[in-house]
Amino acid sequence: MKLSEKGSNQIAEGGLLLDLPTKNPKKPKKSIFKEGDTVLCSDVAGWKCDFIGNVHKVNDASAVIYITISEPEDDWNLKEHNYKCVVSFKNMRKV
Repeated sequence: MKLSEKGSNQIAEGGLLLDLPTKNPKKPKKSIFKEGDTVLCSDVAGWKCDFIGNVHKVNDASAVIYITISEPEDDWNLKEHNYKCVVSFKNMRKV
């Protein structure tokens, strides 16, 4: 088998296509938020006021928040979403 000239990281002779490891693989970023952290969430779409909650699950660029403290104006929204909301990291900060 020979390396193909077009792709330096693939072998493509005889109908077999394999990926070779790269020199500098991308490493996932470590999140500054962990499960169980208490956070203040602001500027969240669909919510009138800021709220405080605990991190339930961490995704790549967002987290699922279990809402513990909110304003009475958003009570209808809490019940509709079962006290959970997905919030981007840029709209969260630790309390």
